[in-house]
Amino acid sequence: GRPSCSCPAGKALGPDGRSCASPCAGAPCQHHCVPNGDTFLCMCEAGYQLAPDGSSCEDVDDCAVSPGLCEQACLNTEGGFECRCHHGYEMVEGRCQPVSSCYAAPCEHRCEDVPGGYHCSCMPGYAVHPQEPARCVLYCDRSQCPAECNSNTHSCYCPEGFVLDESSSNDTVFCVDIDECEMDFCDHNCTNQPGSYACHCSDGYVLVDRNHCQETQVEDGGGSSGDFELWTPVPSRGPPKTEHLHPGALVGITVGVLCAALVLLAVGYHLAKKRCRPPASMDYKCGSHHEKEVGLQQVTAVCAASGQKL
Repeated sequence: GRPSCSCPAGKALGPDGRSCASPCAGAPCQHHCVPNGDTFLCMCEAGYQLAPDGSSCEDVDDCAVSPGLCEQACLNTEGGFECRCHHGYEMVEGRCQPVSSCYAAPCEHRCEDVPGGYHCSCMPGYAVHPQEPARCVLYCDRSQCPAECNSNTHSCYCPEGFVLDESSSNDTVFCVDIDECEMDFCDHNCTNQPGSYACHCSDGYVLVDRNHCQETQVEDGGGSSGDFELWTPVPSRGPPKTEHLHPGALVGITVGVLCAALVLLAVGYHLAKKRCRPPASMDYKCGSHHEKEVGLQQVTAVCAASGQKL
């Protein structure tokens, strides 16, 4: 004799027996709730698993579940994992690569990785500098020095430019410098050095490589020995070009020269006439003066006319 309430699919009857709501409403799921008919299911995010209570989620140890996830070391994290490398290695693009301190080491010859750093070593015939461990120096810097011997192999060797002294005793084996100057390596002059040599050129020649000399082609004969390069100065700008005179300028110069010659001729004629024939009267003087003025006027007129034509 009482009414009965029901809800459509996907809904569940509320606690009051009258209202309808989603089954996940008020569900105790920690991560996700999925409706399942009139009830629900709890689900967890990736890296987690559902706890025995069916509602809470607990972390999954990925490193234990999948031992081969990482190349060297695996560290489990909340909801995931992290790959790490052993000591002496570093992670490079997801891979563990060996760490070498020699990448930035200032070693002059060789470098070796050691725990906590690096160690510099030298090529055969060289030794580490006592005050600068990264530098290498010839351990034999004179004409004769003890050879380096290996007690295990019972062998001795010398640095480059030296040779073992066959007459050495069994206790001490010496290295003797090779005199390269006796082998005619140099064209002109040679200076022997411990383990090496140096060539020098005579005046007027220059050293073009380690052994050969070339004439310097210097005109003043003041050559010098040693290494230098011939240098020919290059002008910053070329010499000015020769320009031809304009025809009008040539005509003007010619007319000017002729005018000057006529003036000089008139003056000379006047002076010669005055010296050769003394004046007899005042009228002659006046006449001579008049003739002089007329001659000068004629010359001036000719020059003026020539100038107007130009």
